[in-house]
Amino acid sequence: MNRIQHLNHYNRPYVWFFSLFFVFALLKVLSPLASSIMFDAVPPSQSKSAPTLNSCTLPISNLPATLDPRKASDATSGLILRHIYEGLTRLSKDNIGELALASECKISSDRKTYTFKLKESYWNNGVRLVAQDFVNSWASILDPSFPSPNAYHLFCIEGAQAVHERTLSPKHFGAKALDPSILEITLKEPNASFLEILAFDVFYPVYIPDPSNQHISHSTRHVSNGPFSLISSLEFGKDIVLKKNPHFWNHTEVSLDKLHFCKIQDPTTALELFRRGELDWVGNPLLPIPIEVQLHSLNMDEHSLSDPLHLPISYIGGAFSYWITLNCETAPFKAKEIRQAMAACLESIDFSLALGSIREKSHSPLPNFLRPARHSKTAQTHQQEPSDPKKLFMQGCQKLKITPEQLPHLTYIYNPTDIHHLVAQVVKEQIEKQLPIKVVLQSMEWQSLQKELKMGSYIMARNGWRAQIPDPLNILEIFQSEEPTLQPYMHNFSRWSHPDYDKLLTEIGSLPNGKAKDTKVEKACSILAEELPVIPLFFDPLVYYKNPALNNVQLTELGRIDFSKAFFNQNADKNPDQSDF
Repeated sequence: MNRIQHLNHYNRPYVWFFSLFFVFALLKVLSPLASSIMFDAVPPSQSKSAPTLNSCTLPISNLPATLDPRKASDATSGLILRHIYEGLTRLSKDNIGELALASECKISSDRKTYTFKLKESYWNNGVRLVAQDFVNSWASILDPSFPSPNAYHLFCIEGAQAVHERTLSPKHFGAKALDPSILEITLKEPNASFLEILAFDVFYPVYIPDPSNQHISHSTRHVSNGPFSLISSLEFGKDIVLKKNPHFWNHTEVSLDKLHFCKIQDPTTALELFRRGELDWVGNPLLPIPIEVQLHSLNMDEHSLSDPLHLPISYIGGAFSYWITLNCETAPFKAKEIRQAMAACLESIDFSLALGSIREKSHSPLPNFLRPARHSKTAQTHQQEPSDPKKLFMQGCQKLKITPEQLPHLTYIYNPTDIHHLVAQVVKEQIEKQLPIKVVLQSMEWQSLQKELKMGSYIMARNGWRAQIPDPLNILEIFQSEEPTLQPYMHNFSRWSHPDYDKLLTEIGSLPNGKAKDTKVEKACSILAEELPVIPLFFDPLVYYKNPALNNVQLTELGRIDFSKAFFNQNADKNPDQSDF
């Protein structure tokens, strides 16, 4: 066939008809595949442009370490798990444990037995969720052969610790399924925060079709019971994509179709993507805002700030308390007066200005939102009149029967980040300026720092704690006495001990929420303020930007963020009051 014949062949009507038919058929087959490829390949802003896709795009700095709530201990895992699982309770915006999968809760007169009636709910594979699922999940955590770092969270339940230590049969564990919809939990002691504790990730049920195999396989569909389901795998790509779960008991209240978590490790990149409309949130608790941006937003009297580019920026008080841990078993910190002298040296420092980023001054390890007296003048965390650091220091030396010249140099250890290095420089400068003693700075990796703290082979160390549940005891119990022969120490790295403090914590743990409990919490805080086993420096607030059209995001001081009831208001003003979200 020559060229002319070839062209004439394609000019015949039947040839054009079948050619067009073939093209349309091919497009029909490839269309779903093309859209799927485009969703994964294009930038977030383009993928969101489709009018039918109600998707929220969010940054994460790392992929979650696990999607098994029994094993999770990192923040990213907790973030994802909170959206694909549902427990008996869920924390409200006020950090109150509200019923979730449970429709009713009856508490016995001795406040030790909780009887929950479950709502009708299903796993995302359509299987009915029953009370025994909770029992099986928790029993697997208590199996010492199962790799869970969170088993201790269950020790408030009768017999849980003994089961974990293999001194009690799991049959006698204090969680029992009375029938498919009734779960009974018996506590070792009354706990006023138990409904809040139940909202913690480790208490989520997991789908264990075969109790003899406790591990979750991610090679097949991930089975969960929360507002969203996983549609991407941790084994492929860099993003986590969740879609609305139609089997969720409260699915009608879930407005978003998808949550798209993009792995972005550079905060500056995330901020630029937000400015371009490709992200709907940037900042805490997902990814921090660069310090240079916060530097222009240091008006701590307002909850709605703005940076040089006039983007609305907001913050709320945070649950992370930053402090210096002092080894109270070593000179010079055996003397309370020297601990007080160190604290007095740092009392006047404004760490927001010193660090060039938003920080909230602290005078107590206990975050203000957990303080019973936070709305009163005494909520200023028992601030005392300014003390003379040098006078206190000399009193401490006299008590130790040594001269300042006989004291060793103070080595301050910290892990190497820009913030920790800046804090270390301020600490060294202020102490050496006001006291006759030299401070040596030593940077070490986090794992090494933790080892030094646990073994007590340090003098001063950078440390802190993030409250995990809205209970003052979650912070206060860190300073409870530990057995002196226990090595390594688990939490009380200062090795400080005070019998009155220990007694107060025991009493607080047995009291219901109310005035009596609040009074004892304040007494415990007063002891810490006087004794100073640690020197509180500041609290890290949660600083963030969000898409002005994004509404009903639940963010609490604990750093727990929940998008399950969020929605987009397309008519929203471009610069709303960001404090009302």
